[in-house]
Amino acid sequence: MNYIIAYGSLRLGESWYQELKHNLLWSNQINYVSTIGLNGFKLYKVKDPEDDTFHNWVACKYTEKQEDHINGDLIEVSDTLYDYIKGVIEHSDFIPLMKIVGNKNCELYLYNGKVEEQNLINNVENTNSKNKEVRLQTFTTI
Repeated sequence: MNYIIAYGSLRLGESWYQELKHNLLWSNQINYVSTIGLNGFKLYKVKDPEDDTFHNWVACKYTEKQEDHINGDLIEVSDTLYDYIKGVIEHSDFIPLMKIVGNKNCELYLYNGKVEEQNLINNVENTNSKNKEVRLQTFTTI
């Protein structure tokens, strides 16, 4: 099994997570583990490169500032689903960053493109309101 720190549409209850969870091919290959907090990161809304509009695209940027905080979901995915997600990510402006969460090696995908400060997602928007049981843990960056 592989672990991914999800934000944006891959978080529990959000569009891509729901699509994978309800697809017969992937339904038993993705599992929510917990909600976590990470210091040293910010989230931004970014435009879809195909039609230049804001959809569910969210970018994570490393800031090195401990006061910058995001929430994300730790999800467990099968090797097959992991390979599929990596294939989607490799054809975009995202790059993987390995993080240690508890005793698990996890990938967090950072956005390598340009972001605009006016598109910053504040911490209230960053909280997954669809997830009623939030167990927030804070981990410092490597």
